[in-house]
Parts: sequence; C-alpha cells; structure tokens
Amino acid sequence: MILPKLTQLPKLYSLTIENIIETCDIDVFTDYSLPTTATHKQLSSIEHLIIKHSCSIEELDSFLSYTPKVQRLNFFIHGNKKTSLNLLSLNHLRHLTSLSIKVRSMKFDRFENLINQFKFHLKTLSLRIWSRNKNYLNAYRWERIILQNLPQLEHFSMKYLVRFRNDDQPLVYSDEPNEFLTSFWLQRQWLLKIEIKCDFIICIIDAYKKQWFEYDRQEQKIYSFEELSKSRQLIIDDISPKIVNNIHNYINYVLSVMQIDHLVIQQKIFVDKLAEILCLLRELDSLDVSMISYLYPRQVTLDEVIEIFRSTTHIKITKLRVRKIRKIEEINFFLAFCPLIKLLEINELPEINVELFLRSLLIEIRNRSKFQNLRLICIQLPTANDTMILKLKQMIQVENLLVDFKIKRIEEKFFLEWK
Repeated sequence: MILPKLTQLPKLYSLTIENIIETCDIDVFTDYSLPTTATHKQLSSIEHLIIKHSCSIEELDSFLSYTPKVQRLNFFIHGNKKTSLNLLSLNHLRHLTSLSIKVRSMKFDRFENLINQFKFHLKTLSLRIWSRNKNYLNAYRWERIILQNLPQLEHFSMKYLVRFRNDDQPLVYSDEPNEFLTSFWLQRQWLLKIEIKCDFIICIIDAYKKQWFEYDRQEQKIYSFEELSKSRQLIIDDISPKIVNNIHNYINYVLSVMQIDHLVIQQKIFVDKLAEILCLLRELDSLDVSMISYLYPRQVTLDEVIEIFRSTTHIKITKLRVRKIRKIEEINFFLAFCPLIKLLEINELPEINVELFLRSLLIEIRNRSKFQNLRLICIQLPTANDTMILKLKQMIQVENLLVDFKIKRIEEKFFLEWK
C-alpha cells in the first residue's frame, strides 16, 4: 500500500502511478486494496497526481481521499467498468484547477455524469476519448456542460478518436452545419480540426493557433468570427497504402463532420492521389504538402498528368506551402493546378541552386498571365544571409524580373513581395 506511506514524505509534490508490467493481465489494486477513505493522519501533500493505467471509480475515489490538496489531476478510466458514479466523493478537492481524463468506450451520458462530479474551480480541462458515440461531438451539450458546471474554465481541449471502418456511416448528417462554429466557441477560440492518422479519424477541439501563412499576425491577435469560421483544418498524417487506397471514403467521412478550408499533408504523396483529395475538398483555401512523387507506386504518364490538370480546374487555393522541392519542374506542377495562389512558401531546396530556382520561377510567373494573383514568395534556407539577399535583389533588378518589389530576411527565411 503506497499512499498511506506517503505521509512520511511531507514535501512530496507530484506522484505518477504506472502499471509497469504491461504484458501481464494484472490489476495493481488486486492484492493491496486501499481503505475506502483515508484518515486525517494519512493525508498526503501531493498537488499533482497522474494515474496512467485504467482505474475504476472505487480506485479513483480511494486515491483522491488521500490527496485533498491535489491541484492537477490526470487519470484514465474505462467505460466497461459499470460502478455507480455516485460513489465518488469529491467535495474535499477544493484546490483542483486542472483536470485531464483519458476515456475508453464510455457512453456520453455516463461521461457527462462523471464530469458533473467535478463542479469545482476548474480552469483547465483536457480530454482524450476513444469511442464511437457521436454525442461527444454534440457542441450544444458541451456548451451546456461548461456554462452550467464549469463557469471558470479557461482552457478546453479534446481529442475524440474513432477507428475508421469501410462501412462507417457519417458522424453527423452532411447537411448540418458545424456546431463548433457558434458564438460560444468562436468567442473562446476553441475550434474543431480533424486529423487522419493510422486508421483513426481524430476530431480535435483546441485553442486556435496561428496558421503558417499568417506572417504578419501577432500571437495574441484577436480574430474576427468570420476569420475563425474559415479556419477548418484537416491534417493527413499517414499516407500508408491502407489509407491512400481508401482515401475517398476517409475524406467523405471527414466532410460529414465539416467542410475543410486548410489541408496539411505531412508525408510524400503520389500526384494522382493528391489530385483525388483536392477534387473532394472544393472549399480549400490553403494547401501545405510535404512533397510529391511522380514515380511511386508507379510512373505517371503524360496523358494521366493532363487528366489530373483537367480534374482540378475548380481549385480555389490561394496559399501554398511545399515542404521540399527536388526539381524545378515540381513547382511548375503546383502552379499549374493552383492558378489563383497569392502566397507561396517553400521550406527546403536540397538539390537546387536558389538563384537558378528563383529566376526560373519568376520567369514562369511572368510568362503566364493567369498567375497574376501571386504577390509573395517565402523560401527557407539554412544558409540564408544578407549577402545572399543582396545578390538575389541585384539579379531581379538586372534581369527585370520584377519592378516594384521588396526582399527581406528573417532568420532562415527570406520574403520576396511585389505589387
């Protein structure tokens, strides 16, 4: 029995409890059950308690009876354990301000009852939920819970993880609006974004963070409701064959939750699969892609490239970031299917001379009248310095590539902007 002995450590501040023997089916409480409540002499000074293995309501209640001074609490609970939530006695936790819970297979009604037990002065609530119960994405119920029971809440975050199956039906009806875009959520800047990772679709609610293309925005910028309502983001973190071959169903599932304004693809992707995704996401304003491949899993033919261009004529993307460009022709491919871009950022040119690259790019832009919207190019170079910037400026002036322009360097990035 660990907790009753902790009174011998009067200055103990933080305690983390793990089930170290992960390969064995052992309940760490089986042999050493705690008393229902702690005596006054057994109370601990712990202020930060983390319980990393799944615990029952009785076990949680026993732990908390020993830690009345706890300020930050983190625990994991499984929905299959049917113990009544009325067993929880939490009135003594007057110092608790931060709560983090991992929940697996628990119905939302039961989870709501659990949250309602923590009617204290919570300022931070963080949740990680594995469930197929779509009520976890009911924004109106969350709004009611927070307003009625957690009025002092300042920070709210939730990850709702659903393992995707081919026969999955949409989480909500596609003709319903995104409920997390009401004034309650926009005012607090707690916004919904979606991530595809492994075979999970993860709905994430968290505080809005400045986007990669917001160069001139301060971190504490107050955004308008209109700006925030157009920040719907999808992150594709996994381009494995399992996901790529079924990407149409994944994207349709995402669109049943909300439309997407900003797409991030964090791994190399085959060009025809990129085109397939872009054809489905017709409201995209920005694209952030790692790099593209013409060869894997097979080489694209000229006819296929032409067909790809035809299929993407509707694209409205105005902001484009490519993490890595290996050949100048690759950027021409992006320019071909994103004719409306206003901003272009490139993070890495590992095998290309930057002067040659910029010259070719500006000539390509100058010769194609349909790229008249492009006004800002940002390139990240570890070797960037003032001498390089001066050399690029002279090249642009001498070769008359641009007329009214300015170029500047901020650390490893240089920005070329023109009117």
